[in-house]
Amino acid sequence: MKDDIVLLAALVLSCALAITAHIAIVFGLFARKMPGKAAISLFVLPLAPVWAMTNKMLVRGGIWIFAVIVYGVAWLLARGG
Repeated sequence: MKDDIVLLAALVLSCALAITAHIAIVFGLFARKMPGKAAISLFVLPLAPVWAMTNKMLVRGGIWIFAVIVYGVAWLLARGG
């Protein structure tokens, strides 16, 4: 029971962090006068951290990658893997 709560919290928090980082990257790309990349990264999710890293948004890109990895691990553990 306690493990389920921890996994649920990890899923919810990492998903929220990934979404927040993604939106921050999109706005950062718009602010850097790259509206085409910003629009594409809204729909092609893996491009967001790549373009963040290449445009000196290392913290945002790192947070995005970290959150997605944590979400993936929590999801696998929640499935019983």
